[in-house]
Amino acid sequence: MAYFTTSDNVKLYYESFGSGEKTILFVHGWMDSGETFKTAAGALAEKYRIIVYDHRGHGRSETPEDGYHMTRLASDLRELIELLMPGQLTLVGYSMGSHVIYEYVKLFGDAELDKVVITVMSPTLVNEERPELSLGGGLTGRMALERLSSNNRHYVEGCETAYLTYIKTHAPNEKLREYYIQAARLNSGAMVRLAIAMYAADYWDVLPTFTRPTLILSAEQDMYPRVCHEEQARQIPNSKVVILEGCGHMLVMEKPEAYCEALAEFIQ
Repeated sequence: MAYFTTSDNVKLYYESFGSGEKTILFVHGWMDSGETFKTAAGALAEKYRIIVYDHRGHGRSETPEDGYHMTRLASDLRELIELLMPGQLTLVGYSMGSHVIYEYVKLFGDAELDKVVITVMSPTLVNEERPELSLGGGLTGRMALERLSSNNRHYVEGCETAYLTYIKTHAPNEKLREYYIQAARLNSGAMVRLAIAMYAADYWDVLPTFTRPTLILSAEQDMYPRVCHEEQARQIPNSKVVILEGCGHMLVMEKPEAYCEALAEFIQ
């Protein structure tokens, strides 16, 4: 249990445990925290050094007034890496955490990394030219604005609605329930600004610049269509797609064992 202070004077929480020549650093998603990866991290810590941390505005980290955009989150990640100096490092992004990794590669390149894992995410949530690559297979700009407006006005209620909607098509899960309870307690302004950052982002032109082996990891019932992940693999050199069956966007909590197996096989 530790904190480090970023270059803009924000305290971020992180943990480092396990041992091995290789390090796995988990980059969590929107309304999430490093706690989400504890089950997966525990299973992998026998062979690898594990690092989890909380983005600003999440978990045990501070909630400052500023910095809720991908450039700042990628810089936070960079500063954590420089602090801990891991050796053979694999970055594992989950949902919004994958956007942080896209931005990281855009700003800093990937030459210092060993491998990269992108989990259940698209380089852009809205793609008017190719709707099949958008969130839900057809999210439009107008729909995105409507969602952002609703999030801004009804954030807490939206968390509850999202949970109830999710479990209609996925098995009820105590970790999922706790996830949405914790999400409802976060600063709604910070979360809405990060949502805006995700809706505005477009990283398709960054994908061809990846040079490290990359795993595109998704789920059979993910909110991003399979074609979206397959297209990413076509754009990223030396990459492959793995789709986990019987789960959705919350695959880390729904299928932690299968998630661990996919990560371990790729990293080994």
